[in-house]
Amino acid sequence: MGPLGVNRETTCPSAPADEGAVFFGVIVRTGEVAYISPNIPVTPALLDAFSTSGIQAENRLRFASSCMEHDCVHWAIDRCGLIDRAVPLLGKPNLTEALPNCGIRGTCR
Repeated sequence: MGPLGVNRETTCPSAPADEGAVFFGVIVRTGEVAYISPNIPVTPALLDAFSTSGIQAENRLRFASSCMEHDCVHWAIDRCGLIDRAVPLLGKPNLTEALPNCGIRGTCR
């Protein structure tokens, strides 16, 4: 299986910072995600580096991994329920704006 973004597996944009995931974005002060390219594979060394701040990595960084479907707390009946909770918080999107260059867009659930 190739790295995320190269193969066609469905990925979760809200995965834990675990070995085997990819690091694809940083949450900036406005609360938006600043995407990095290319995605960075999460290794034990990278996890050690993230842990030095004392802040849980998932609170400030975004990771992607294979979608776990029914084994995930966000799964609702037959699909991911995370977007259903996020959309009301995000408000109505501006459909004239270009989408950001996200490294997992092609595989994101």
